[in-house]
Amino acid sequence: MQIAYVAYKKLDAPIKDKVDVLLRLNPDYQKWTAGIADSKTAKLHAFIHAATWADDIKTKEYNYTRDKVDSPTAGQNIGYSDKNQHAFWHYKDLNWTPDGTPLPPPDAVDLVTQLNLMIAALPASSGASDDVRSYDLVWILHLVGDAHQPLHGSGRYTRGFRTATLGAMPNR
Repeated sequence: MQIAYVAYKKLDAPIKDKVDVLLRLNPDYQKWTAGIADSKTAKLHAFIHAATWADDIKTKEYNYTRDKVDSPTAGQNIGYSDKNQHAFWHYKDLNWTPDGTPLPPPDAVDLVTQLNLMIAALPASSGASDDVRSYDLVWILHLVGDAHQPLHGSGRYTRGFRTATLGAMPNR
């Protein structure tokens, strides 16, 4: 949320208006702005809270499915009709070993692949629907924050412990 706040403060007014149009398509927009009468403050609150949406959908309240990195839908970019959590989008593990333990191959779909896909779809000129662009915007806000989290970028492997001790590996 803090990273989203700083980013929002750097946007100029016309861009803030365009961003708000996209965020209004998110099913949680009314919840993010409830009780805020001032539209300028409401737009800021929506932007900040949008940055948590990708984590929010992991709760039972949302009823999203826990998919896997090797599922056929792992890298899809279809907008809000996508009811998968995509937990593996939240990180880019750089695996390492202090004792020569063989490392698994990198995931084909991760934070970097999805950011590249979504950034390309975000401009109106991309031809993507507003639904996809809105979905991508909330994911981008979240993933940029995740990319700056140390435990979202490393997987340590040793002979005695063959799954990652850092990062999000255990839930694959």
